[in-house]
Formats: sequence, C-alpha cells, structure tokens
Amino acid sequence: MNIGSRDTEPGKLTGILKVIALPVLITMAVAGLIYYALSAFFLSDAEDKIRNVLFSHRGLHHYIQRVMLPSYFKARDNSEVNKSYYSPEILSSSFIVRNMHSFYNEEMRKAGLPEVYYKMASVNPRNPVNMADEFEGSLIRYFNENREVREYRKIINIDGKKYLYYAIPFLETNSNCLKCHGKRQDAPPGLQNLYPGEGGFNEKTGVYRAIESIRMPINDEISATLISTISLSVGIAVMIILFFFNKRLKIRVSDKTASLEAEINEHRQARVEIQRLNSELEQRVAERTSQLESANKELEAFCYSVSHDLRAPLRHIDGYVDLLISRCRGGLDEKGLHYVDTIASSARQMGILIDDLLQFSRTGRAEMRNEVIDMNQLINEVIEMLDDGSRSPKIEWAIEKLPQVRGDYALIRQVWANLLGNAVKYTRSNETARIEVSSNFENGETVFAVKDNGVGFDMQYVSKLFGVFQRLHSQEQFEGTGIGLATVQRIINRHGGRVWAEGKLNHGAAFYFTLPV
Repeated sequence: MNIGSRDTEPGKLTGILKVIALPVLITMAVAGLIYYALSAFFLSDAEDKIRNVLFSHRGLHHYIQRVMLPSYFKARDNSEVNKSYYSPEILSSSFIVRNMHSFYNEEMRKAGLPEVYYKMASVNPRNPVNMADEFEGSLIRYFNENREVREYRKIINIDGKKYLYYAIPFLETNSNCLKCHGKRQDAPPGLQNLYPGEGGFNEKTGVYRAIESIRMPINDEISATLISTISLSVGIAVMIILFFFNKRLKIRVSDKTASLEAEINEHRQARVEIQRLNSELEQRVAERTSQLESANKELEAFCYSVSHDLRAPLRHIDGYVDLLISRCRGGLDEKGLHYVDTIASSARQMGILIDDLLQFSRTGRAEMRNEVIDMNQLINEVIEMLDDGSRSPKIEWAIEKLPQVRGDYALIRQVWANLLGNAVKYTRSNETARIEVSSNFENGETVFAVKDNGVGFDMQYVSKLFGVFQRLHSQEQFEGTGIGLATVQRIINRHGGRVWAEGKLNHGAAFYFTLPV
C-alpha cells in the first residue's frame, strides 16, 4: 500500500499547506503569550534587583539621618563636638551613599558582572555631581505634584543597549533636615565654609528635594526571552505539525481499508470468478494486512514522540522529516522539500541550544561540592575523551605539572572540557596543532592557562567572548552554540576566580582562569 500515492492528486499540495497553516497560526499565538510571560518575568526579576539596591541605599540614608545625625547634634549641643565642625564623609548621607555605591560597582567588576548606574539627583544640590538634568528635574516635580506615586520605571536605549531605568523620590524634607538644608546662617560653620554657594540651602519642609535613580542593563534578559520563546515555539510547532500529519495518516489508512473491503465485496458478488480470484485476493489481503500493521506501528511511534518532552521530538525530527519526504515527495516541489530540510536543521540546532541553555542554567543552581582535585589526572581524562585518534596530524600536547586545587570536580571538569575542546576545534585546520597547559601562583591565586596556535581572534571583540550566544566565528566555519565560554565564566565565578582571554587573529589564542589557593 503506497500511502504517498495520493500526493499526485490535483490540489493535494494546497491541502498540505492548509494543514501547515493552522499549526503556524496556533504557534504564533502561543509564541506571543510565551514572549509576554517571559518578558514580564525577566523584567520583574530585574526590577526586584534594582529595588534591592535602592532600598539598601534608602536604609543607609535612614540610619545616617535617624541615628548618626541626632547623635552628632546631641554631642554638639553638649559641647562634646566643636559646633563649627562638619564633614560630609561622616554627616552627609548622599555623600556616603554615593561613595558606598562606587565600592559596590567595584566589587561587581571584580565578579565579572555589569555595573549598576546610580545617581542622587537634585535641582538644588551642594555638589555639582548631584545636579539633576532636565528629565530628572521633571521627575522631581512629578513626584511632588503626585504624592501618591512612589516610583517611576521605563526601558531606555543608550548606545544601542537596553536598560531598565527606575527612580523613587528621596526622603521628604522635615524640620531636622533644615539644620543643614535650611538657611545658610543656621547651618554648622564647617558646612558653610565647605560649600560657599546657596546649593543645598533654603529648602522647605514637606517636599521631595531629590530623587534616587538607577538603571540596570537588561540585554541578557531580552536575549534569554527571545531564545526561550523561539525554542519553545519551534518545539510546539513541531508537535502540532506531527499531530496533524498523524491524523492525515489515520485517514489514509481508513480509506485504504474501506477500499479493500469494497474490492472483497465485488469479488464475492462475482461468484463466477471466485475460484480464479481467490488466490489473488488472499495474496492482496496479506500484503494489505502487513502494510496496515506497519502503518499502525508508525502511528504508535508518532503518538509516543508527541507525548515526550520538548527535547525528544527535536532530537528525532530528522527521522520524521525523512518519513514525510518519502511519502509526500510527489506532492512537494523543490521549494517545499527545501522548507522541510530547513525545519529539520533548525530543530536540531535548537535542540542543541536547549540542552546547552539547560546546562548553563544548572551550573548556576547546582549545589557545589568542595573536594581536592588532581588537575593533571583530570586533564588526562578530558584529553582522552577529546583525542579519538582520527585527526591528522596528531595534536602536540604540552602539559606542565599542575598543582592540586579545591573545588567541585564535575564543574571544573566541564571547564577543562570546554577550554580544551575549543583549542582542538580551532586548531583543526593547522598542519601542526600545539596546545599548551600551564599554571603559576599570583597574589594568592593559582592561574591556569590554555594556549593554542589556532585561528585566534581579534582583541577588539574580546569583551564578547564570555557572553551568552556570542560567537566570533561563523557556524559554517566552526560548530557550536556560543554558550561554552559563558558556562566557563559562571563556573569559575562560583569558585571565586576570574576568567579572561588574549589572542591575535590567525596567531592563536590563550585563555586564563584563576582559583583561590
């Protein structure tokens, strides 16, 4: 029984396109919902992080103004402190919080994380660095005119990068604030001498004299939203398409069964030819029965694949696309076959992306085990896994004696697998491939290095190397998803270390990472 024979009938291609159109429309609707939900989740997470920073700063403001300043004025009134004394390093909450945030950003840089912009903006500041721009000044007026509003948020674009901007009004000015922000002549002499102008003075009670604003980069969140939406949408589309083609196969089997029964009835009515046709009928029935059993098994396989999770149909999509081509080749033109091949290729790549994304996520959530690791033994295991003897010429390995370290064995093994795997991949076109592994001690850290003589990279793009889905070479040249080095950085950061790279185009590359001694 040739199920694909009907594809030669007129209008069959139109029918197939109709079957595909409905899954596409459903997938687009679901993709929109997924994108909306993921966007809301990632933006809410970024907003929570911003609130944590702002509320931490707000708490420090409260402590300075409710605890430190009353203690200072009490000591001054008791003549324990010179009444002319004033120091912004001790008495100015805005000065203290601004410098504290700069130290916060310094620690963020050390951890390999993006800095968070923060500003205390005022239309009447003492320090020019706190002067509000036109937009910030309008926000201060807005908060004062709409006292029920407690926050302002907006996504902004700066130099082609997306940021979440968030602002809240500063503490409301009260009578205690006027000791330093009221009339100049009432302020401590030391404060008057430090700030000779009128900035910061002549404030009124019951108003917000400043805002605290902060912005956080959200490019990674937007990328994660898009990738996750595309991944889930492709998986859903594949499952829906398989479901509809599964129904078409059932209809075709039913049609063939009915046709077989009609033929049998016709032969029964032609009693004159029963004897002659009996043998032929038995043979045809046997053939059709075998084909029906085969079709039923295929239907069971389809149902089983649809019930699997998202990764299962993606990993097996090639097999089903081949089956589709073999049965519908007569009804698909060259462009249609090209579309099917493209779907299969994209689904396979998306399956790899999903697996790598899950692995990338696990490295940030998995509980770490702290144990002594023999680095030389670990590297030998990785090299044995990578060097399968099929390369020509062989790789020249130069491995120094490496020290033992403490860390999570499985995670550190993944670091070496990614770094050494990249070195093997990017030296495959060399006549002589050489990969070196070394270590040394610097400033209380063990620095490990992996160097190769491969294709290298341009140092002006080094900042992109450790980003998720960032690639400096095309997919056609070198396979990969662009997640390996991001995973390396996340693992080393969790161990308290650092990662960086050096390279020169067509002259090799060197990757370094550190672990605490």
